[in-house]
Amino acid sequence: MRKIFFSFLALLCFVGLLSGLCYGIARLENQVIKGVYYSPELLYFYSGWAGFALLFCGLWLPQLLARFVGWLSFAVLCAHVWIFVALDFEFAFGLIAQKICNETPLIFGSLSFFALLIAFGVSLWGCFRLFRMSFCVYFALVCATLHVLMAQKILSWTYFALIFVVMLALGFKFFKVFSKSFSSLSRKLRKKCANF
Repeated sequence: MRKIFFSFLALLCFVGLLSGLCYGIARLENQVIKGVYYSPELLYFYSGWAGFALLFCGLWLPQLLARFVGWLSFAVLCAHVWIFVALDFEFAFGLIAQKICNETPLIFGSLSFFALLIAFGVSLWGCFRLFRMSFCVYFALVCATLHVLMAQKILSWTYFALIFVVMLALGFKFFKVFSKSFSSLSRKLRKKCANF
């Protein structure tokens, strides 16, 4: 019962944060503040990069902090999707589906978002480690990287650096996971061999 209460409370906080983000973005849209014109494209760009950065940083934090940063990342990425759905297409879902199907970067962006949606749902129930949702987050990060790269017309050195850093980080994470499972498997084999 306590777990359900805290999950519901966390969900309410998340919805409040997401509502605040979307409201703030809607208020900023097409405004000029200190000489900067906040077009939907600019808001879309910065919300995507902020969500990506938070998602990547969440991989390296302790569990409780990583959960909070992961939820924050998901809230920012929900706002990113909201800009696409509400501000760009004004909820014309037929056009949205057509646009996504016709553009490969949007397919990878959608895959990334749905992978994070699954990870968020499982995380709310406190079963993130039980279902090994970290692999779902890794998949989302790879899809998000492809989404960013394929949307660019010309790749500068910063995008190549992004690919290198993300792949290096994921390689390290996979090595860590598989070395743990390999060492536990070798320990079990040694015990069995010692019993003979």
